[in-house]
Amino acid sequence: MKPTKETIAETLNMSEYIGFRLQDDLKEQCRKSNLVVIYGYSDDLVEFDGAIEKEIDMYERREFFINFYGHVKKKARKMAIPHKCLAKFCEDGHPGWVIEPSFPHAKFSLVRDGEITGQGAVIDLIELMRYNPQADPEWRIISKDAFDEKFKLTDKTIWLDRERPNMEEKMK
Repeated sequence: MKPTKETIAETLNMSEYIGFRLQDDLKEQCRKSNLVVIYGYSDDLVEFDGAIEKEIDMYERREFFINFYGHVKKKARKMAIPHKCLAKFCEDGHPGWVIEPSFPHAKFSLVRDGEITGQGAVIDLIELMRYNPQADPEWRIISKDAFDEKFKLTDKTIWLDRERPNMEEKMK
């Protein structure tokens, strides 16, 4: 059975913060399912594992942007349909990182000595591709069938970055 963002978050929930890393088999499952695990590491890094393998320096920053192409940047300039995520360090009573995406995600907690020390998120890049934050709240996530019909996609559709349609214009 293909894992979902919820099942991965459930698997990771209450993991030990010190030395936290995704196991290779779980990382591979995430990669094959277009899932991304986002969590804070040390006092200045946010890590991405699974369909995106990256780390970004968040020293003195509180937000980053991600899109369904798998691009992650600190600023939304020149980025196709950026979605904002907050990355808070040592705020709101947490002694570690709290990752707060502004789009559908599943949360998991990291612990240290039995106490919750931070919170990560698991996102689905395919779901993110269908998410339109400008739409009416009841219709923000387009069903896969409706999305495929709107953009004439089939299971055999393969996009290269330069061939992808301008989704920002089409999804309005």
